[in-house]
Amino acid sequence: MMYGQDPNTPATLLRSTSSLSPAVDEFLATTTETLTQSRDNLARNQEQMQRQANKRRRPLEYQVGQRVLVDANRLYQAPRGKLTHKWVGPFEITDVLNANSYVLNLPEHFKNTSSTFNITHLKAYKESDREFPCPPPLSYQGGLPVYEFEKIVGHKGPKNNRSYLVQWKGWPVDENLFGPASQLG
Repeated sequence: MMYGQDPNTPATLLRSTSSLSPAVDEFLATTTETLTQSRDNLARNQEQMQRQANKRRRPLEYQVGQRVLVDANRLYQAPRGKLTHKWVGPFEITDVLNANSYVLNLPEHFKNTSSTFNITHLKAYKESDREFPCPPPLSYQGGLPVYEFEKIVGHKGPKNNRSYLVQWKGWPVDENLFGPASQLG
């Protein structure tokens, strides 16, 4: 309420009030009819678009034991760029909590990461003949395998106790892991 009367709003123009001019009444009737037709057309078009979009959609479902890829952003914090891998894996599904949550069997170096993922962060893994197994270690020292690292792709922690995220030579990106500088040799 303002100065003793209600302010005019666009909705007050659409109220059926009698006016002194028949042209105003005709304009209001035309505007109201056009607005109603527009709303009906929008609703009808939205339903049609929804039917078309959902025509080929199927709900995603994964079973226990199936292998999936995980969105790389959900596993670890690493530098992002145009050429980095978007999906990491494959990992095996060990449990289905509900239609949207899945528990995966993650490798030991992801122990600080939750193994439960939303379905939006998973993608079905397709087996391929072109897939190559991970290469064997390049050399052995004292009976233990020695792996060569290709590059350091990130780090965390203070300078006196810093851990480095290492990409190993000949290994996929999902095998990157953090380790102290003393282990890098």
